[in-house]
Amino acid sequence: MNQAEIRKTLETFRPDGSLIEIRAVSGRTLSGYFKDVESLLRAISAHPQETYYFVMNEIKDACYNRDQREKLVAKPKATTSDGDIERRQWILVDCDPVRVSGTSSTNEEKAKSKATMTTTYNYLNAQGFSKPIIADSGNGYHLLYKISMANTDETKELIKAFLAALDMMFSDEHVSIDTAVFNASRITKLYGVITQKGANTPERPHRMSRVLRVPDEVSPTSIELVQKVAAIIPKPDKPTYSNGYGQNRFDLRNFIGKHGINVKSEKSYNGGTKYVLESCLFDSSHKAPDAAIIQQSDGSLGYHCFHNSCQQYAWRDVRVMFEPGAYDREYQPQTRTTNSKPPMTQSALSV
Repeated sequence: MNQAEIRKTLETFRPDGSLIEIRAVSGRTLSGYFKDVESLLRAISAHPQETYYFVMNEIKDACYNRDQREKLVAKPKATTSDGDIERRQWILVDCDPVRVSGTSSTNEEKAKSKATMTTTYNYLNAQGFSKPIIADSGNGYHLLYKISMANTDETKELIKAFLAALDMMFSDEHVSIDTAVFNASRITKLYGVITQKGANTPERPHRMSRVLRVPDEVSPTSIELVQKVAAIIPKPDKPTYSNGYGQNRFDLRNFIGKHGINVKSEKSYNGGTKYVLESCLFDSSHKAPDAAIIQQSDGSLGYHCFHNSCQQYAWRDVRVMFEPGAYDREYQPQTRTTNSKPPMTQSALSV
């Protein structure tokens, strides 16, 4: 571990010296509540073989009276739960390379994680998000956005939907944006410790985690901007004659093929399908992979283009572009084409 990097982490995330829980979870659980940095460093230095994590959000001060006050305790009676969080302070966007579980990433896998992180950062920056803290997790990359939100079920569901939206837009077969990190008591890497997953080999080495970039001013992103991104998740389309008033699943593949929409690639997504288009349907200068039509596992349909000038367009706009009467009660069911498979480009066939 690198004590200078750990100090930097504590100064970044707990500049006021407020309560923090440190935890190790490999094998046995170690937990400690600390306000004193020197006590914290002495405690974790006594167990250097562990990979340590910390609770991101503001912990209720009463937790400081647990057994593990200013020390690490093995198999503690209690650690921080969602109900122990006073207030939400951070959203973690974890860009994690897809690989066999229990192993470190290769350099190539980690590089793909960085590319996904950069794309996600640029998108959220264009939406008006405040500058995040950027961190190297050892195997991938983290974006940590400062927020100031109450610890409520509504906040939990909002952050869950926000991460699901990012996953829908940016996860692929190489890198996944972790959608499970929405809970209030979420732990994340104590940057400055070695990430130790699997054997330490030249191909899949253990690496130091570290904070890479801290903005000059760490300011909260507004809840309205988080809601704006979360709202991208497709909602069930209102029933029409053309889809049997909701009794039949809309045949998106047939719709794409029938109207000659050029698809760059087709990818499975969370039980559904994401069709990345050759270009945006509303501005042809917006090329792949910037625009996509998505059908979720429940049949919900969505359209999204990353460019700000196209933010207002949704699936209904796409439907009406090709079938102007689709939402009129007089609209009649479509005739399916014999071959409902949409035309795919060579690049799509190779994905």
